[in-house]
Amino acid sequence: MRKVSFNQKGKISFLWCLIVVFFVFASLCHNSFGKENGGLQSSNTVTGPLDSKYLRNVPPEVFKHQNGLTMFDHTEGKFVFMPWESEQTAKQAIRRLKKNNGGVIYFSPGEYVVRRNGILIFGISNLSLVAVPGVRLVFPPPGDEVVARVLRCVESGEQEIFVDSSCALHSDWRYQIYSANGRHRLLEFFIAKIEDNKIYLKSPARIMNSLSSIPKGSQILENLNFFVIAGSNDIRIEGFEFDGRNRGNVSGHTIYCGILVMNNFHRARELGGPHFQNISIRNNVFKNFSGRGFAAYGAGNVVCQNNRFKNIQAQAIEIDHYSYGRVSRNSIYGSTVAVVLNDAFNTLVEENLITKCRYGISFVSHFNESWVNTKNVVRNNTFIGPGERGVRLSAKSWYNIVEKNKFINIKRPIIDDGMHNRISDNEID
Repeated sequence: MRKVSFNQKGKISFLWCLIVVFFVFASLCHNSFGKENGGLQSSNTVTGPLDSKYLRNVPPEVFKHQNGLTMFDHTEGKFVFMPWESEQTAKQAIRRLKKNNGGVIYFSPGEYVVRRNGILIFGISNLSLVAVPGVRLVFPPPGDEVVARVLRCVESGEQEIFVDSSCALHSDWRYQIYSANGRHRLLEFFIAKIEDNKIYLKSPARIMNSLSSIPKGSQILENLNFFVIAGSNDIRIEGFEFDGRNRGNVSGHTIYCGILVMNNFHRARELGGPHFQNISIRNNVFKNFSGRGFAAYGAGNVVCQNNRFKNIQAQAIEIDHYSYGRVSRNSIYGSTVAVVLNDAFNTLVEENLITKCRYGISFVSHFNESWVNTKNVVRNNTFIGPGERGVRLSAKSWYNIVEKNKFINIKRPIIDDGMHNRISDNEID
């Protein structure tokens, strides 16, 4: 056996002291983060710092710049930097990569203001948008969301709208009409042409909420979201901080949101499942939204993992209309609704920390196909109140599993209005 001298013992003791100090410091940092998220931690829920492994493959060129995009141009065989001017810069970069069958766009550190119609990702496969630390995407400050008001009542099927002012409107842009009090979404439309104070729609008005007309005084709003993904496969968005700045005086459904996947879900319904696949939303921060954080329509294999959501007035996460995937290891704090499964199937919701949300995980049913609202699993999530509801299964929800979840200070932890759902091994405090 090797002998240890007094000096060596002293060195070893000193090393042990350093190790103890390190673990005490790490423990304090962990508890501090826990207090930010409601003061309680779950042993089966990851709530630590965002996973930074994705940064290993970021080329050094990205860190040489501020406020701009870096991508590898296959035609030129080198990295190309594009200084940020507006959201049009991102659209141009996406179009360039679309010609090269995809690639990666890196955002260099800086604050990026996204205005009006946001950034559209359409008809592309194999695209990654990656942000390095220090990237922050923001909406403009609140105050100028209402771009016009309706001067005359608009009947269903009409294609002309009279407005009080058209100076802030643009042809070929998308807009939404909400009621004067901001409670009801009435119409989404594209403008074909503008003449003085009259706008022409590209298609006849199909008014929502079972109404036959749009009242005078209704507000026309910008159709603003950070990213909208449509008709695309294999899309990854990672590492961003999205700050909605509480812009918008409405609880937005498809407006004032972080990331929306907006496929034609009627087509998915006809096909018996989504045609567009593989959407990965990881290691992002979403905060201060009047709309939703992340929502996916008609998309398969959607992964929403290891993100943080804070102060979302609508739904933080929604897997919607014929979509399926995985929602895991997210931290959701102070939102109206944490997670919604709306006509979803085969979706796993696990290891999420849901703190001070009015409603936790809600199953919503609109369609009657036997293969939707089924075979979803809600497992190993932690709900920390105060909160009205933990998990609610709607009347058309069947053959779902709710197990091994923990509920603390939740008024109604589990409500099962469906059939043949398995509920077991949940802990209620």
